Amino acid sequence: NRALQYGDGLFETMRCHRGDLPLWDFHVKRALWGLKALSLNPPDFSDLYETIITECDAFNHADYVVKLVIFRQQKNRTYQPQSHDIDWFISVTPFAQSRANQAFTLACASFKLSQQPALAGIKHLSRLEQVMAAAELNTLEGVDDLLVFDHNNRLIESSCQNVVLLRSGQLFTPDLTQCGVSGVALDWLKTEFEVVTQVINLDQLRYFDGMLLCNAVRGFTVVKKIKELQSFSTSHAIHDKIKHHWNKLLKS
Repeated sequence: NRALQYGDGLFETMRCHRGDLPLWDFHVKRALWGLKALSLNPPDFSDLYETIITECDAFNHADYVVKLVIFRQQKNRTYQPQSHDIDWFISVTPFAQSRANQAFTLACASFKLSQQPALAGIKHLSRLEQVMAAAELNTLEGVDDLLVFDHNNRLIESSCQNVVLLRSGQLFTPDLTQCGVSGVALDWLKTEFEVVTQVINLDQLRYFDGMLLCNAVRGFTVVKKIKELQSFSTSHAIHDKIKHHWNKLLKS
């Protein structure tokens, strides 16, 4: 199993809401991009969609977290990829209500992400860097998530979400061309609002007046403070607009 042995594959973590996958097209788009980068043949996504919906319908809950893992079929025991064919599996668990309506307190991770443009943006299975960064949360009290930077102190993401910053009514997000994950919720946001992508250094955070975290499962969470660094206003008109569009997506 090359997923277990080498992390040779990718995954998508999705929100199933009332028998539908609202961001399915965005997940498929990112998965296809990642599969191409890894030289893997895509599955039949139409069949996959039906399988996921059938699995979710078998339980009596309104919301689920669905994880789809796609990985290279095993041949000989070697790093060298010897197949373009794939296997896949899904897991379905009930969605636990998060603290999405409560403003988060963040801290800055001491762990730095390495740069690898060939893998930047892809939701590949090799998540050890995120595990090591997130492990720092075990030593911190009153911190909901961590901001993660590269070795040049450029902001990349949080331990498990993308970052959106606000200044004078304009949305900004860090450049992810060298490392990080291109999130589905962030991609959706870019279809609804103008979002400027730029390099954002640690010392530039004080120039912004608002911050959001986002991913496909949790949606958008307002940040009130970066511990020992910066506080943000949690009341902006654009926050309400984003929340309105997101709720509309889930109800459509």
